[in-house]
Amino acid sequence: MDCEVFIHVGIPKTGSTFLQKKVFKNINHLDYYKSHPYLAERVDSIPNMSFSDDIDDLSNEITEYISKNSIKKLLISNESLFGHPLHNFLNHELIIRNLKVIFPNAKILVVIRNQIDFFESLYKYVVYLGYPLNKSQFFRIEDGQFQKWGYNKGVNISIFSLDYYKLMEVYEKYYSKDVISLLPYEKLRELPNEFKHSLEEWICEEINDWPITSKVNIGLNEVQFLVLKVLNPFFKSSIS
Repeated sequence: MDCEVFIHVGIPKTGSTFLQKKVFKNINHLDYYKSHPYLAERVDSIPNMSFSDDIDDLSNEITEYISKNSIKKLLISNESLFGHPLHNFLNHELIIRNLKVIFPNAKILVVIRNQIDFFESLYKYVVYLGYPLNKSQFFRIEDGQFQKWGYNKGVNISIFSLDYYKLMEVYEKYYSKDVISLLPYEKLRELPNEFKHSLEEWICEEINDWPITSKVNIGLNEVQFLVLKVLNPFFKSSIS
């Protein structure tokens, strides 16, 4: 594949929406994958693939499209490519394996976040979606101890799932270390110019239009959060 591929895989809750809507699609000399609906549909299907799905067919379709449209520099950004946080990142390695098959020479970017802040943000997000249970049930806290994630326990997560060392080991199993970049979400919030510079080094392109604010998604305020916690058990939602 005669195309440079850059893949931003998240993680979720680390400013991905801001980067996708305000930064990535406006970078010169880069084809942002969402500008190609055919390509975007196929890339976005990767997190939902199982071991039995034929990854080679998908790889051939994507490769053929890139060649046919003479795409020389492709940027992909989808936080679901890191794995599903509400399923304990169970599909993490499968996704990486599939990415390696389709994009063997890609450069990978992972934006990480302080784990405590990540889990707090994730819990607020599932409450926003209609999660009807309390924090102890979401994090499976029993007798003062954190339990393992349970596939048959509804929507839940293990606090041990976000072990960056183990998660990054999987990337290094399929890709070499020199093509994997890590950036902290906190730098995006607190030192945006430094984050911008690091991003430019990753894609080897200048970013001329950097938004003033990094805020795109508006989170729940404390009153809204408490109201939803009270009301969610009485209303049926997809997550409950």
